[in-house]
Amino acid sequence: MRKTRRSKKRLLKPIIIILCEGEKTEPSYFSGFFRNTAHYKDYVFRPYQPTDHSPLGIVKAACEEKRRAIADKIEGKDIHVWAVFDRDGHDHIPEAFDMARANGIEIAFSNVCFEQWILLHYERTQKPFTNCDEIVSHIRSKHDHSYKKDDYCYDRLKENISTAIKNGEWLIQQVDFDISRGTPEWNINPYTDVHKLVTFLLSPVI
Repeated sequence: MRKTRRSKKRLLKPIIIILCEGEKTEPSYFSGFFRNTAHYKDYVFRPYQPTDHSPLGIVKAACEEKRRAIADKIEGKDIHVWAVFDRDGHDHIPEAFDMARANGIEIAFSNVCFEQWILLHYERTQKPFTNCDEIVSHIRSKHDHSYKKDDYCYDRLKENISTAIKNGEWLIQQVDFDISRGTPEWNINPYTDVHKLVTFLLSPVI
């Protein structure tokens, strides 16, 4: 009987699932975040990249994860599913957004790629980039010559989280006019709202 109760308690823990498009930077960043954030010890947390890591594939997997959590009898208020993906030349971006919004999946989106968020840890900028390699080169030349997409991504950046959030909020303010006129996020360069996810994760009680 005791084993059953303990097992049920574990099952009913609040759950945070972050599905990432990238293979290294995003999972590394969020895994590091949770390793360094004590108040998440009572949460089940899974950052990962599904087999189909296109934006639409990410959102489909996110919907499935949410359905699975509901089937496990976790209360709706305790289920937090985020899809993290980029513009970066992908197809079906509008469909991915529509599907996420229709199913209550939160989105953290960047144009052109997640490194736009990484850059905001170092500087406040509206400089547009053509591709991810350009941003990485900029980071290396201006801020961290040894920066690369690796398992220590968060450790390099953790002291600058509050700076990145402020810079992210500032960047959204700069493009607010375009957004208010109906320009979709995927047509704005640069764009990233990953600060919304990070701010959410920093909340002491979710």
